[in-house]
Amino acid sequence: MGLITSLSIEEFLSLPFPVPSVGGYAGLVFLISRTADAPELQKRFFREWADIHDVTARHVGVVIPSPWEELRLGRLARWGSGSVQVRVRGVRRIVGRDGPNPSSSWYPDGLRPEGEWQTHVHVHTAAVDFLPRRPVDHQSDLTRTVSDMQEFFGISEALLPCAVVVCLSEQQAVAVALENDDSVYGLLKQTKSQAEDHLAELRRYDADIAAAEDELRIARVPLDVNIAEACRAATAAERGADVALRAWHDERDEAVDVLARFGGTRTDHDGQLCRRVSEVLASGMPLTGNVQEAVQEVMRLFDSPNVAFLRLPSKIPRIQELREEYLEKRQAHREANRRLDAAENAARHALTPFESWIESLKVERNNAVNGPWLAAAVAAASQSLGLQPAGAHGLLSWRRLTWPVTVWKRPEQNLPIFSRARS
Repeated sequence: MGLITSLSIEEFLSLPFPVPSVGGYAGLVFLISRTADAPELQKRFFREWADIHDVTARHVGVVIPSPWEELRLGRLARWGSGSVQVRVRGVRRIVGRDGPNPSSSWYPDGLRPEGEWQTHVHVHTAAVDFLPRRPVDHQSDLTRTVSDMQEFFGISEALLPCAVVVCLSEQQAVAVALENDDSVYGLLKQTKSQAEDHLAELRRYDADIAAAEDELRIARVPLDVNIAEACRAATAAERGADVALRAWHDERDEAVDVLARFGGTRTDHDGQLCRRVSEVLASGMPLTGNVQEAVQEVMRLFDSPNVAFLRLPSKIPRIQELREEYLEKRQAHREANRRLDAAENAARHALTPFESWIESLKVERNNAVNGPWLAAAVAAASQSLGLQPAGAHGLLSWRRLTWPVTVWKRPEQNLPIFSRARS
C-alpha cells in the first residue's frame, strides 16, 4: 500500500503500528535516492506507484515523504480520481473525508494526528493509489529527505541508492542496494513471489475462518429463536408479576392506612386488634391461625354501623386474593426465567464447538501472519536477483535505528539485474 507522510522518518516509525493480525503492516519500505544519483530509478518509482500500491496490498506499506507541506484533508478530497484513505494503519482516527470525526475508537487502518482539536484538521499521513502532485515534485521531496533517512538507518553514501525494508514483526531492517536502471516495483514483486505460499496460506486461513463463522451463524439461528421466545415469555411473566404486585400493594396499603389510623385513635381491645392486623398486612404474611381470628374480629368491628363507612370488611379477603395471585405470577416468572436460562445454556453448549474451532483457526492465523516471514522473503528475492549478503558493508558506524540492519548488494563486476517492471 502506498503511503504519503509529512512526518520525519523518526516520527513516522514512532507511530503505534499494530501487529498484522489486527490490521497492521508486516513491513514498511523506504526508497533512499537522490535525483542526481539515480534519475531513472526515481522516475520509474513514481511512474509505477499504482503498481507498487497494488502489489504490496495490505501487507507492506511503501512510504514517500512530503515534508514541506502538511497533507490537508480538504486538499486530499480535491485530488481527483483514485482512492484516498486519510488514515494509516495502527493510529487512531479523528478525521474523515467530510471533516472532523469525534470518534476516537480504534480502526484497523485508522489514524489520529496527535494534539488538540483544531478547526482546520491537518493530516500527517495518507494512503493513496495515485500521486497527488507532479512526479517531479515528489522526486524533489524524496531527495530532500535522503540525509535524514541515511542518518536514521545508518546508510553510507556508498550504498546509495537503496531500498530499506523495515520488517516490523522481526524488528529488523534490510537495505537492498539499487542501480539507476533498477525498479523498486520489480524488487517488491519478487519479494511477493517469494512469499506467495505464505500469503496463500493466510488467505486459506481467512477462507476457513469465514466458512466456520458462516456455520456458526447458521447453527445460531434456531437457538436464537428459542432464546427470543423464552425471553419474551420471561418478560411477559415479569410484567404480569409486577402488575399483580402493584394491585396487591395498592389494596393492602389502603387497608393498612385505615387500620393504623383507626387503631391509633383507640387504646382498647379493638384498637389493639386493628394495629395487629395492620402490622401483619404490612408485612405481607398470610392471614392464618390466630391472625385469622383477629381479622374476623376486625371485620365484624368494621361491619358495625359506627365504622361501616370505612368499607374495610370487603377489602381484607380481596387483599388475600391479590396476594395469592401475585405469588402465582411470581412463581410463573421464576419458571420462565429458568426456561430462559436453559435455552441460553443449550445455545452455549451447542455453539461452543464452533466458537472453539474459530478461535483455534484465528490463533493459528495470527501466529502465521505475525511470524517472521518478510525479512526472509526480501533476502530470497535479493538472492534470486543476483545480490549477495554484504554484512555491515555500506552501513555507518552509528545510526538512530536500534534494530539490526542487513545489507544486500550486487557484486561489483555484475551489471544491474533488476528487470524493469512494466505497467
